[in-house]
Amino acid sequence: MPPSASDRSSSASCSARPTARTSRTSCSFDPNRYSSTRGLEPIPDARGRGLGRRMLETALDEARARAYEGVLLWTVEGLGAAHHLYATARFELTVSRPARKFGVDAVEQRMDLRF
Repeated sequence: MPPSASDRSSSASCSARPTARTSRTSCSFDPNRYSSTRGLEPIPDARGRGLGRRMLETALDEARARAYEGVLLWTVEGLGAAHHLYATARFELTVSRPARKFGVDAVEQRMDLRF
């Protein structure tokens, strides 16, 4: 079973610097054998070109290369295109709870993918 949402310890991390095509991406690797990501976001003018899919595939390839059992992905409700991307990659919604994000009421969600 994937680690609980409260398990935030990590032994390594990675991030990509902003470029003309990406505004941010970040991930941390859980010692319980799951990769975790909280940010995967192409800049607005790069959206709709398959960049998000390539970013996700790259993160999944890295997790597989490190022999992780799966990926825990944090998101918020209401991001239709992102949720469609995660669903096509076979992520499953495992946590959905009210949260305050950046001063706004939201529904925080965790989606899990087991390899």
